[in-house]
Formats: sequence, structure tokens, C-alpha cells
Amino acid sequence: LGQIKQHSRLWRWWQVAAAAVKEQLGLELDKKKMVVNDGIKALGTYEVPIKLHPKVMGTLRVKVTEQ
Repeated sequence: LGQIKQHSRLWRWWQVAAAAVKEQLGLELDKKKMVVNDGIKALGTYEVPIKLHPKVMGTLRVKVTEQ
């Protein structure tokens, strides 16, 4: 998916990720389905597990960059 700019700190990382998913794929993504224990607090690429169904998991790749 797209990149999350560091200036988006006013939003929580999952809000920015959900907005990018909606913009690029047209899908609504609930933050409760994203499984991240420590959050995303630094630049880099992260693999975020997504609960799509009780028995189905997916992975969302989130790339955080400077503006």
C-alpha cells in the first residue's frame, strides 16, 4: 500500500493506515482487526497482522517515511 508520512502524528497510526486502505483499495478497515502490541513509533516498514475472519489472518505492510 501507500506510505504514511511522519507528519501524520496527530492521527494514530491505525487511522492513517485505515485511510490509506480505504483510498487505495476501497475497503473499510476496523482498528480492532489490526494486531500490533507496541504500536508504530518510528520510521520504517512494518508487517501488521489483520484479522479478516476468526480463522483467517492477512498482513498489511505499512511503510512510515519522512515528509
